[in-house]
Amino acid sequence: MVEKWKTRQLFFDVDDETLRTWPDGMPLTVKYPFDERVRDIGLEGDPPPKSPLASDGDSGARLSESEARTLEDLLRRSLRRSPERRISAQQVMEHAWLTQTS
Repeated sequence: MVEKWKTRQLFFDVDDETLRTWPDGMPLTVKYPFDERVRDIGLEGDPPPKSPLASDGDSGARLSESEARTLEDLLRRSLRRSPERRISAQQVMEHAWLTQTS
């Protein structure tokens, strides 16, 4: 069904990966790219609520660069349009974002 979508090539490449630019080179997400959104978690106004799992000295207000890259990888792999290329539930459970410790 999706293969019949006439304007599909405007949003996805031949491998069904989301395009980052329009055909003219203009970024699709000009105002706030996805990777910046992930890296900016915790920057708006007040810090987010502290995790009950955090140590007493940890405000939990911002992801490190490494954490942001790991979360972005999980989200991108989870949100792939093609089910065959999307990460499985088992792979999600084994992903570094859920298994690595600080």
